[in-house]
Amino acid sequence: MSLEFTTIISGIVLLAVFALVGWNLRRKRSRSEKAGEKNER
Repeated sequence: MSLEFTTIISGIVLLAVFALVGWNLRRKRSRSEKAGEKNER
């Protein structure tokens, strides 16, 4: 039980970390894209 429990927790933590990183990258990309559009215009 303990091994399965730790495996599930580690999986959830990894998913949460990947979600946060992806969200931050999206925000940075959107900001850079908006800045690029302003510079082009």
